Amino acid sequence: MMNPTEKPILILDSEDIVLLALSETVTAMGYKVKAFTSAAKALQQLTQEEFSVILSDLRIAEMSGLDFLKEAKKHQPNAPRILVTGILKPNMIIDSINEAEIFRFIAKPWARADITAAIKEAVNRFNEKDSILFS
Repeated sequence: MMNPTEKPILILDSEDIVLLALSETVTAMGYKVKAFTSAAKALQQLTQEEFSVILSDLRIAEMSGLDFLKEAKKHQPNAPRILVTGILKPNMIIDSINEAEIFRFIAKPWARADITAAIKEAVNRFNEKDSILFS
């Protein structure tokens, strides 16, 4: 059984079909989703609402997914960040961990089980941090 959270999960991908697939997968897990194809709109939403998890593709319009997640960290440092990418180079991984504190990488092509496991782990981490902050 999943760990519930009242906070939605933010998903950013510039491809509508991928965004729909990710959103449906996460919604089917019982979580609320806010989906965006625009990094600017997603960043704006981060200033208005708290999210339990932030998931972004590496290749998005306006900026890279890594740059988006770095900005997201500034707004919501307690929300675990997940990067979906087809490029897993050691230097990129190290930079991502150091600069954006990426919680998980999901390699393309991804399997539904990869997404669901990463989301569950991220929500658990968020809930643990949340309970420490308010205990």
